[in-house]
Amino acid sequence: MGFIQHERLAERVNRLTRALARVADGTYGRSEECGRAIDPARLAALPEVDLCRECQERRERGRVA
Repeated sequence: MGFIQHERLAERVNRLTRALARVADGTYGRSEECGRAIDPARLAALPEVDLCRECQERRERGRVA
């Protein structure tokens, strides 16, 4: 496995580990920035996400929520 592939896999493992911690503390499925529920379809596709679509788009544009 190449170094870049290994790094990407390690990053995903870290994101999934954080998601499991959110399950344990009862915050899984809520956006960490705005507190709104994350769309179930988004969670099904990317179970490690911690932001709703709107907050993710703001982050990608470089704005703070």
